[in-house]
Amino acid sequence: MNTRQVENSAQQQFDNLQEQLNIANQKLWHVEQNAENVVALVESKAQALETETEARRKAILQQEVIITRKGNLLEETLNQERMKHMLTLEEGQVLEETLR
Repeated sequence: MNTRQVENSAQQQFDNLQEQLNIANQKLWHVEQNAENVVALVESKAQALETETEARRKAILQQEVIITRKGNLLEETLNQERMKHMLTLEEGQVLEETLR
């Protein structure tokens, strides 16, 4: 093999490697684009989940407030009924003593 053939062979190998590098770079670019798309999708889903979680937390807190208010109203109503019964009992005792 003479010098010219060696140079041509080396140039051909260099050109082949250069083409392989270009193809690899294109594939890498597509992989990077896909990765960026996946990251954006995951971030979007995470944001949606965070928003949903926050909405559920607020709804639970509102339910707790409502339940507490209902409990307080029930307790107040029960105390009022207890007072009425005590007054009725006292009135009955006064009446009973009056009748004696």
